[in-house]
Formats: sequence, structure tokens, C-alpha cells
Amino acid sequence: FRRDEGVTPIQYLWRYRLQQGLGLLRSTGLSISEVSGQAGFKTVYHFTRMIKRQTGMTPSEIRREALLHE
Repeated sequence: FRRDEGVTPIQYLWRYRLQQGLGLLRSTGLSISEVSGQAGFKTVYHFTRMIKRQTGMTPSEIRREALLHE
């Protein structure tokens, strides 16, 4: 798996979940709690921390930016 994808299976899964969460934040009016659950995170804290680490922005900032670009 790592040879083909360049990451471990768990890294691939976290990346996929983050992309799902980002898409939901940008395209729906779901609460951040609902988005984190639908993206497969057990806690909002973990979702928020992972989003911030990946993008440098909070989920609220990402949503606000998406609304500005509509």
C-alpha cells in the first residue's frame, strides 16, 4: 500500500476524512459537529485540530472563506 500510495493506510484514511470534512464545510450548512461526525471523526476537537494542522485555518475560517468566494 505504502509503495503505491506513498503513505501508510492510516495516513491515507485521515487524509480522506479531512478532504471529506473540508468538502462538507465548504458546501453545506451543517454544524461543525455534524461535519466532523459525517467525516468519520469521533470528536469535534480531533477534527478541528487535524483541520488546523493541515490548512492553518479553523473550520469556521474555512467556512467563512468559502462563503466569500460564492
